[in-house]
Amino acid sequence: MSLFIAMPVAAQSTLPFGIPIKDFGGATLLTQNWMSFQDYPDSAMRSDVEGRVIVGFDIGVTGRVENCAVRTSSGYKVLDDVPCRLLNRKARFRPAVDESGSARVAQAVLSVDFWMPR
Repeated sequence: MSLFIAMPVAAQSTLPFGIPIKDFGGATLLTQNWMSFQDYPDSAMRSDVEGRVIVGFDIGVTGRVENCAVRTSSGYKVLDDVPCRLLNRKARFRPAVDESGSARVAQAVLSVDFWMPR
């Protein structure tokens, strides 16, 4: 499974789902390890199920994820259920701020790629 892979542009063409999507609307992710390979569903690995899930969510003024929902399905419910569950439980952000420096709600979009290197 890939998450937030940083690679030279030439190497990105080898990713099975293309360049990852990560836009936190001005907020900053504080918990880099909110998801790991261990979160790949066992049943999906056994069945060789892979795919990209794109989720949209709000990042509240407290830095917590709110209103997370799948925007683009991987085609597999077992994969689609993972990102929002883990974002809600584990991810924390430094909230985005407005012109006066006050925390504001930010809209975010993120892709999570489930794939097994071969």
